Parts: sequence; C-alpha cells; structure tokens
Amino acid sequence: MVTNDQIIRLVVGLAVPVVLAPFAVLGLRRLFAIFLTEGVEIFSTLTLMSDDARTLGALMAKLNVIVMLSAWLILYTCSCFDLNYLLVTGIGLAGLAGAMLITAMTIKSNLEIEGRTLWMVTLLAFTGGNLPIIVVIGVLLALLPRIMGLS
Repeated sequence: MVTNDQIIRLVVGLAVPVVLAPFAVLGLRRLFAIFLTEGVEIFSTLTLMSDDARTLGALMAKLNVIVMLSAWLILYTCSCFDLNYLLVTGIGLAGLAGAMLITAMTIKSNLEIEGRTLWMVTLLAFTGGNLPIIVVIGVLLALLPRIMGLS
C-alpha cells in the first residue's frame, strides 16, 4: 500500500523538476550566452556577436536542461528503488557527459572552431551555464533524504 509520504516524495522528486524546467531554461540561457561569449573571446580569435551568443545560449540551455532533467528523473527513480550506488553514479556521470557532448556539438556546428579550442570553449560554457543546476542538484541530493526521512 502506498502511503502519503511516498506520494509526496514522488511528487517532490519527479513532478516539481518537470514543472520548473522551463523556468530553468529561461534563467540559464543568458548565463550560457555570457560564458560562451567569454570562452570564444578567450580561447579563439573569433568574436561572437551578442545576437548569435543569445541564440546559441538559448539552444544550449534548452538541450542541457533536457539532458539534466532526464538524468535527474532516472537518478531519483533509482534512489527511490534503492538501487546500487555504482549504477546511480554511472547514470549521473553519463548525464553529465551527454550534456557536455551536446554542448560541444552545438558549438562545433555553429562556430568555426575545432580541437583543443573547441573543448576549452565547451568546458567554460558548460560549466558556467550549468553551474546553478549542478549546485541545486547537489544540494537536493544531500538534503532531500534528510528532509523527507529517507535515510
């Protein structure tokens, strides 16, 4: 039998992130644009126009939020079923790697940079753009079990 506490845990862990995802995209698109512009200026000889940076930042924010949201939903579900920590760690790392690869592919397909420069710009844009998501997920994973009485 499903208790009220279990239903609340599922709603908080699964439904709330889905509802907040569009707002995350709206908030992160400018952050991605800022870090992308700075990365391009620091690591390459290109200059990125502000309209182009905003367009690419919005695209990267959308794609990264989708990947991070999918990873969160899978991780939270695995946590609810008390699956092996190695599996959960692998899923989390795969989500981060997938989001980074999507960021690199977005930059490569829209800008004329390759090789080491591409990866330096990608790393800066990915880290700067996703920093709020990474911090929030880390805090939630640390605090949610204590708040919800899971541990």
